Amino acid sequence: YLGTTFDNQLKWDLNTEQIVKRGQQRMYLLRKLNSFSVSPVILSRFYQSFIESLLAFSFTCWFRSLSVHDRNSLNSIVNTCSKIIGVKQRDLSSFCDQQIVRKAASILKIPDHILVSEFVLMKSGKRYAMPVCKSNRYLKSFLPSAVQLLNKSKTCQWCHCCLYVLYVMLDYVWIMWVSKDFYFFFFFFFYFFFFFYLFFYFFIYFCYDECYVC
Repeated sequence: YLGTTFDNQLKWDLNTEQIVKRGQQRMYLLRKLNSFSVSPVILSRFYQSFIESLLAFSFTCWFRSLSVHDRNSLNSIVNTCSKIIGVKQRDLSSFCDQQIVRKAASILKIPDHILVSEFVLMKSGKRYAMPVCKSNRYLKSFLPSAVQLLNKSKTCQWCHCCLYVLYVMLDYVWIMWVSKDFYFFFFFFFYFFFFFYLFFYFFIYFCYDECYVC
């Protein structure tokens, strides 16, 4: 369907075989360009335009559902192209996650989109409710994956910031304990527990909804 092949069991083996075959054919052109001592910048642009575009065509729908063998087949093309160009090319898994988040964000900007109603905010107003997934196939499809990645991008910012500040405060407490500066130690001890309380408050409010915790 529109260049994507799947069987009656919604498996993507045949689709992956076709992509790998076409990708290997296009790698021949990349090798030819490299034999002419073409700049790595131009080779990277050629790879992104003619090979990566083939690998990433509609992969937000099927990449997360691939078997390990199929993923390795696609990643082998990326690794081979990276060796030919001499520059490490972006990983398909991280690229797919970026595209899923980007697509979900574009959907949320269109009020009349058919999938907008599937993104339901929780009571906190910060995270989206995870749809009920009765099968692993649906769990790895676009909508649940988009909800997971959107929630992760929101919660990780708060968690990383709070954990970093907590680490700095613990380090400062240790320095004061070693230096035997008890006056400042007890003065800081009060603010430490105060921040510790705020940390768990924000963690529960932003991260611990009825869904995944980052």
